[in-house]
Amino acid sequence: MIKIGGSILEKIINENALPNILNNINDDIIIVHGGGNYLNKYSDEFGYEQKFVTSPEGIKSRYTDKKRLKFSQWSCPS
Repeated sequence: MIKIGGSILEKIINENALPNILNNINDDIIIVHGGGNYLNKYSDEFGYEQKFVTSPEGIKSRYTDKKRLKFSQWSCPS
């Protein structure tokens, strides 16, 4: 499984590079998108507070509790 962040996926699509990428991977790989760009957009539009946490290694991640999960499901296209 390969996770591609939403903003990177948009760039790939805008540059019409997705067909080339898909033609060069085998059937055993699953690509998922993060959707962070949609969450950022709608959070800003609706004044919804986002929460982030940083691991001891310095990796920043979005914090998702039940309330934020419902908002995430609503704001990200499937």
